[in-house]
Amino acid sequence: MASDLVPSSGYSRATGTYYSKRDPVPLPLPNQHLDLTTYVFSHKHNTETAFIDAESGAQLSYRALRHNIRALATGLQRLGIRKRDVVLVISPNTIHVPCIYLAIVSIGAIVTTANPLNTEAEIRRQVADSNPVLAFAAPESAHKARAAQLPVVLTQKTNPIANDSGYVATLHELFQSDVDDFQSVDIQQEDNATFLYSSGTTGKNKGVIATHRNHIAMVAGILQRTEPEKNVVLCIVPLFHVYGFFYSICTVARGTTLVLMAKFDFAQMLANVERYRIISLAVAPPIFVALTKSPIVAK
Repeated sequence: MASDLVPSSGYSRATGTYYSKRDPVPLPLPNQHLDLTTYVFSHKHNTETAFIDAESGAQLSYRALRHNIRALATGLQRLGIRKRDVVLVISPNTIHVPCIYLAIVSIGAIVTTANPLNTEAEIRRQVADSNPVLAFAAPESAHKARAAQLPVVLTQKTNPIANDSGYVATLHELFQSDVDDFQSVDIQQEDNATFLYSSGTTGKNKGVIATHRNHIAMVAGILQRTEPEKNVVLCIVPLFHVYGFFYSICTVARGTTLVLMAKFDFAQMLANVERYRIISLAVAPPIFVALTKSPIVAK
């Protein structure tokens, strides 16, 4: 393959594909049975805090994250979730969303996400396309999953709504599952891990399936190009988006402390940079432009 590459662009005339001109990233053997969660936690670090809620200051340690992932995975198995089942997550950014993702893929199930602002019709259309068997939803979005006839795990405690028979558990309850009851699952790298959707700004949103190996390769690429982070970074992109999904998973592999904002506010973002001594930001291009032009940045 390398012999026919155009040196200036990395273009291969033989395959019609552009290849990176950087050195190849070492990856696990393709036939090695390996899931994304195991790979993420195979990179050692000494960071204590994994996630911080920007508004409340609530923190989740790496030790608690590991326990919660295994407990939640056990709880999902108890609810009947099995390999290749699709699980929908409808939630704003919280310190527990990455835990939900890693628990789902650790048992061979598949994560699909939806914008909490999507309408009931949009949620039903995605449910019809991806065929999930369970939903994690914040209380304010739970009715949309119930309208699509999905059993729901509530991501926050809320007594009135939990009496409905369609609400099978709360996230807090599943975190109490006995990790000794966890049943290991044989997961191959080519097994599907996520079914993430576009935003639908130019038409109906479209889903893309990615395997465990797809995500492992992306994490490996970041780890190869950057030094392990022992600092604090701020994430304001939504975790239901592929950018936010990947960023949150990758920071766990790097041993970074990730500060999460539930919703975007420019002035509050800058205040959080000061409050938490942020050293880098995960932002979309329009926010980067605003950072270069806003007069309040100089303050």
